[in-house]
Amino acid sequence: MNNRINLKGMSLLLLLVVSAMAKAQTHEFAPVGAEWYYGTHEMFSRGYIKMHVEKDTIIDELDCIKLGREKYWYDYQFHEMHSMSMTPEFLAYVNDSCMFFRNGQWHKLYDFSAEVGDTVTINGLPDNACMTNTCKVLITGKGSEMVNGVLLKYFEMKDTQNSDWGWSGTIVGDETEIIRVYERIGAVASYFFPEQRCLFDYAEGGVLRCYEDKEIGYLNYTYPYTECDFITDVEEHFNEQSIMVYPNPCKEVVFMDFGDAYDKVRRLEVFDMMGSLMFTSTSDEKHFEIAMNQFAQGVYLLKATTKRNTLFITIIKNNN
Repeated sequence: MNNRINLKGMSLLLLLVVSAMAKAQTHEFAPVGAEWYYGTHEMFSRGYIKMHVEKDTIIDELDCIKLGREKYWYDYQFHEMHSMSMTPEFLAYVNDSCMFFRNGQWHKLYDFSAEVGDTVTINGLPDNACMTNTCKVLITGKGSEMVNGVLLKYFEMKDTQNSDWGWSGTIVGDETEIIRVYERIGAVASYFFPEQRCLFDYAEGGVLRCYEDKEIGYLNYTYPYTECDFITDVEEHFNEQSIMVYPNPCKEVVFMDFGDAYDKVRRLEVFDMMGSLMFTSTSDEKHFEIAMNQFAQGVYLLKATTKRNTLFITIIKNNN
């Protein structure tokens, strides 16, 4: 009888130990109340996305957090403010990996156990115009760092050049930048989730502006400094006065002089008023020209994009 009781007691103890070990491998990626702010830049609008941890929950017997998301933006074409609720996301942190829940399954988003030189594949991304719904990144560095007095793991990654999805904000085939990812915070020079790279101007979110939680406190990554929820700011040294566009109205050709802002510009695009892309260039020249004789008479929008901001300038093509 005593042996039977001891065996039963040992079985119960073993079950508790296994359960505790499993719990130790699973914990929240960020605490309830944590907030992220990301800038957004679209063709005729700009604004921000706010994400916040609403609550702890359980999906498929896995402890996780629910991320509420809202988008706020200003429409420059119609001069209107807008806001909308976005589809919530669910995150779990298991065995040094941040997991996200898509299409009824858990998928790995950030792998802090990956080693330098590893190529990591992220699945579960939505179907769209891209050839695939997977993202491939190369791990280029890793370590730990004190952030506001809290020791956090980080790794550095770059999109593989032909990955249809990524964090760098570049088009497939272009050289990509190194992005750092921290525990609890995520990518700090990009959006939290990978974006498609096969189309221009089709991104859900932009660069991280701010992060805050009850332990780490408040972090602001903007430069020059702006408030997290500011919508219509323009980079201090990159505005309409930074770029000379002439003649405007134009007939055959339009010239652009970027002055001291030329090294900030990452991409130039010209759109017609229906939103069709008419011209694009990644040139980093200080002076630039666009042949306008190929365009019909009308109004066009020049979009100059830097790492953090987007500037729109109206160009008028006049055949008279």
